[in-house]
Amino acid sequence: MFFNDPVIRAPVEACWRAIPQHAQVIELDEWVIMPNHLRGILVIHDRGGVGPNAPTKGAPARREPDHPFSLLSPMRNTLPVIVRTYKAAVTAACREAGRSQFAWQRGYYEHVVRDERARDAVRRYIRQNPLRWSLDRDNPYSARCAAAPANDMDYWEEVVEALQ
Repeated sequence: MFFNDPVIRAPVEACWRAIPQHAQVIELDEWVIMPNHLRGILVIHDRGGVGPNAPTKGAPARREPDHPFSLLSPMRNTLPVIVRTYKAAVTAACREAGRSQFAWQRGYYEHVVRDERARDAVRRYIRQNPLRWSLDRDNPYSARCAAAPANDMDYWEEVVEALQ
């Protein structure tokens, strides 16, 4: 529930808003900060793609002359580098603000949105996330009623099924 703390929430939001300034290939779309997580759509306007060195247009991964490990290292403007840099910036800001207990979960969940219809569905999901917080099993104040989904993934799976 780190994001309930305004001292932590401030850099979470500020650093998210600043992503396009540091990665000009990124456009922020719908996003929301919840008490225990962040959900958002990052639009990547580059062929770098979502994976480390995963070419999206059939181009082979290339070794750059001054970087002998570039075939192994994540390429800039890819989702892993953007997320890693974002998390590092937020963590540094929290440490500077005296919140040394702050920590991210390991990894992150990603989903490639392939068309406008899917993006609209994900946007709705993100907008509705705060409305569903009272049912979230990770919410310590949740009613935890029998009708509550086991987790947000149940709802996400419903959204994906509806698109197919």
